[in-house]
Amino acid sequence: MTDTQHIRNIALLGHGSAGKTALAEGLLYVTGVTDRVGSVELGTTVSDADPEEVERKFSISASLLPMQWRDTKINVLDTPGYADFAGATLACLYVADSGVLVLDGIKGLEVQAERWYREGRARGLGFLAVVNKLDQENADFARAVEQLSTLGRVVPLALPAQENGACVGVIDIRREQLLRVNGREVVAEPVPEAAAARLAAAREALVEAAAEADDALTEKYLETESLDADEIEAGLKQAMNAGTLIPVFPAASITLVGLSALLDGIVDLAPCPLDRPAAIATRPGSEATVDLPPTRDASTAVFVFKTSTDPHVGRLSFVRVVSGELKPDTVLLNPRADAKERIQQVHVPRPKGPEAVPSLAPGDFGFLTKLQETATGDTLTDAGAPVSIPGIAYPEPVFGRAVVPRSRGDEDKVSNALNRLREEDGTLRVATEQQTKETLLWGMGDLHLEVTVSRMKRKFGAEVDLRVPTVPYRETLRGHAQSQGRYKRQTGGRGQYGDAWVRVEPLERGTGLEFVNGIRGGVIPRNFIPAVEKGVREAAAKGVLTGYPLVDLRVTLYDGSHHAVDSSDLAFT
Repeated sequence: MTDTQHIRNIALLGHGSAGKTALAEGLLYVTGVTDRVGSVELGTTVSDADPEEVERKFSISASLLPMQWRDTKINVLDTPGYADFAGATLACLYVADSGVLVLDGIKGLEVQAERWYREGRARGLGFLAVVNKLDQENADFARAVEQLSTLGRVVPLALPAQENGACVGVIDIRREQLLRVNGREVVAEPVPEAAAARLAAAREALVEAAAEADDALTEKYLETESLDADEIEAGLKQAMNAGTLIPVFPAASITLVGLSALLDGIVDLAPCPLDRPAAIATRPGSEATVDLPPTRDASTAVFVFKTSTDPHVGRLSFVRVVSGELKPDTVLLNPRADAKERIQQVHVPRPKGPEAVPSLAPGDFGFLTKLQETATGDTLTDAGAPVSIPGIAYPEPVFGRAVVPRSRGDEDKVSNALNRLREEDGTLRVATEQQTKETLLWGMGDLHLEVTVSRMKRKFGAEVDLRVPTVPYRETLRGHAQSQGRYKRQTGGRGQYGDAWVRVEPLERGTGLEFVNGIRGGVIPRNFIPAVEKGVREAAAKGVLTGYPLVDLRVTLYDGSHHAVDSSDLAFT
């Protein structure tokens, strides 16, 4: 079990197609997790292994990728960049300890990268940044760094090294050496004289940024105009985690350039779980809050940030251990469902399949199988000290379509598929429109719903079509009016008699229908008033012009008459 202080939990964030998955594949290879570099184009990546991701060549859900560098375990969360799949990215921001903002070296800072940066900062995350794809024509590291400066203060920790127009390595500014890449091997060389001036200027900016993070470092820098390596690292780490500085690294993930320097930066600068504020939870049935320190001797609390379905294993619940330890063959309580869950085994994902582990330390990640009542956003906790961690605040879906089964009799299959997919994706909503009797599926965009329908067919055999929903129109009034309703029937014996005068007037949008009893003097007995209201509401439900419900009006019953023998509820309805 890895000690908590030797764990780093980072989320790769950026715009779609910025190269996050390619970067993750390069990191897996450099750290020895894989023996080849996966390709997004060829569909051979560890991260984007879902058939939908392979076909479309971009990330749809988040992936957990553990790796080891030096003596540190790095849990990399590879997230989707497109706004349609924002729910998965937001879930990762809930459980990551820091973010790595990935920029396309050609396109620079794009809108979703800026969005994820601001979302992460709102949760108190510090950020590193990577300018990727520097091996491609028209890539410009300096331009991307300048664009990044619109988010806050930035400082490069390495510079791209070019030879004959190719990016062959990076110049490590902290260690003042050229790191030349040859496959998985990285060779440290002296910095070429032609790059000495550029290195000197970059190192001066780096030392100044480190010195400004702490008063003691500032004093020493003003006195000596220098800081040693440990002081530079401490200053950079403090500034990054405070959100006042974004360290920047150059990279070309396909050719593995800059990845070892990035990994060193993650280990040296990114916080471990102990550096982050303790998670805050509540006791069930109470508004009192409790802190959950990421220590082994604390009671166990586990947060579920992702749920997926494996065709062979079943439901997979991806978790972060917030406090205590997570061990197999234990029973934990889900306070939301008020249900106990048996933890049979604890797994971590590996490229060749899941690996069972004896335990997970506080701050670590893994996944559990076959939980019965637990969903994304739930907390699993010791039954003797139950707590609930606030769930994930997903954005409201903005795009809806009517779901139509392709085959009659498939309604139950479609309903089951939609419910299962909602467990996996917190940004999906399913509703039934009462007026049109249509099942509506809501998501973050047309691409989101297209992918959802494809998954329904592949995972659950439920084939549906999407169509534009029928608009449930409403009718309303534009002015005031009054009218008499009179019902009289005599067929021998007791007859039927009812007489009512009503006044109608429009109300503000969204008010509904308001019925007012304005009868004075008992011209209509009190026991017949509910029958009049019932008749008004039945008539409003059918509308006047086109049969759509009549809404946003006030109906006032103000006069009428009755017969002592012939009047009844039926006559006044």
